[in-house]
This record gives sequence, structure tokens and C-alpha cells, in this order.
Amino acid sequence: MAGDPFSFEALARFADNLYRTREQVGLSQRDAANLAALTRASLDKFENGEAIPKLDVVIRIAGAYAMSVGELVDGIRWQPTFVDVIGPPRYVVVRE
Repeated sequence: MAGDPFSFEALARFADNLYRTREQVGLSQRDAANLAALTRASLDKFENGEAIPKLDVVIRIAGAYAMSVGELVDGIRWQPTFVDVIGPPRYVVVRE
């Protein structure tokens, strides 16, 4: 993921959000994947931070968990910057 502004820390936070949320709603990976029209292996990759789902998949996962997309990306923010001043823009994890 060279050159990708989605930092390891942000990816780990997103993966953790997916896992924790699925556990909170009481779904197995298989059941959650079925509700979101995914394979269990795909959901496992997202929860382990091995892959980043496309927006339509994030929307389906949120729907399967009966929550908003915003709740799945809780704590991850885009940090806009002026590249020539302080470097490239990137995703950051917000500590609340």
C-alpha cells in the first residue's frame, strides 16, 4: 500500500470497529457475511485488516448490523493538508 494515505493505524481501527460491532450485535462471521451478501472469507479479511472494502460493501455491512456507516468508521478522520507545507493528506485515528 505504498503511497496510500490510509495508514496502518487507521486500517487497524477500521478492522477493529468491524469486529467489535459484529460481536456487539451477536452475529457470527458467517451470519454477518450472509446478511451483507458477502463471503465469510471476505468479511474475515476486512476484520483482520487484510483488505479494505469498497463503499457499497461498507454500506451493506452497516445495514446487516443495523447501524450507520459512520459508526463503522468511528474514530477515523481525514486530515487535509497543504502538501507543500506539512506533507501529504492522510487518514488519522482520533483518540477520544
